[in-house]
Amino acid sequence: MKLAKIMAAALAAAAAAANADVAWKGLEKANHVCGPVLTPESLKGKVVLVDEWGIHCGPCLRLLPAIQKLHSTWGGKGLVVIGSHRQGGDAKAVADVAKKVGITYSVYQHAGIEGEPSNGGGIPFLYVVSHKGEVVYSGRSEREATGAIANAISDAPSKGAAFGSGELKFYKQLARRIAYGNNLEAAAARLKIDAKADTPKGREAAAILESIERIRTDAAARIADCKTSAPAKAVAEMEMYARTFPSRRAEFAKDLSALKANREVQQMAILEKRIDAFNARWEKAKSASQKKSLAREAENLVKQAARFSNAKDAGVAAEAAGIESALKEKMAEAGAKPAK
Repeated sequence: MKLAKIMAAALAAAAAAANADVAWKGLEKANHVCGPVLTPESLKGKVVLVDEWGIHCGPCLRLLPAIQKLHSTWGGKGLVVIGSHRQGGDAKAVADVAKKVGITYSVYQHAGIEGEPSNGGGIPFLYVVSHKGEVVYSGRSEREATGAIANAISDAPSKGAAFGSGELKFYKQLARRIAYGNNLEAAAARLKIDAKADTPKGREAAAILESIERIRTDAAARIADCKTSAPAKAVAEMEMYARTFPSRRAEFAKDLSALKANREVQQMAILEKRIDAFNARWEKAKSASQKKSLAREAENLVKQAARFSNAKDAGVAAEAAGIESALKEKMAEAGAKPAK
């Protein structure tokens, strides 16, 4: 059997198993507003972002351009975006708003998964479904949803690749070391030799090499996306990229040098590390009392982020605004309000 047929068969098998436990609702023809027509079958094996929104919701409308950008950035890499309209308004009124904003992804009335996470009675609300049918993020932060999408797509099988399916036979030990942040070029050097052989082991090596390249292109896309809108985050991404792909260190060397010389970016980078540590603690918090306690820390971080609102660097100011918004959402979830 030719390699293309083998890979196609592997992909079909993976897709058939993926999303086996998730049931989609609201994808009937009568609910379709605009954009590509979807079916439960077409969503198998895909990472799906559901954006619950409404045409009479100001925050929802302000978020739509960011959702469109996610569709544009990740749509060719396995992401499907569903705009799930949750307010009053006929299909024409919703379609008119979508057209005005420039939405090109699928919009439905009340689409989603059975047993979807609760939005607490408010919109906008986002949730991300992995290729395995698991909800890997739910909340109101576009920034956190983006991270969940990147991770979910990285974990999903690539086009025709077995790597990521959890069924590697010849490289199980090596697979544990193939992660963003590790030197993947060292692993690739060995795999390139094995991939030359048209054998099961060679095909598996080729699939892993494809996954490594996908990790690289996704990382480069993230850097390009946040270089001006979130410069401190871009610094961390560039440094990680250089560690993962040492021979490509020069790709972002000039940008990295310029950003690290910017004092505002330096200060924002320190705050970003605190935010990352805070988010890790937040994710581990299980009880309402634990989150309420963390809300006090969030309030202090909001104050620190607010200091950058008048930053000379527009990217730093935008990054700070995003941090403030995400933290305030967490505080609201915990039932806390920022001090005036």
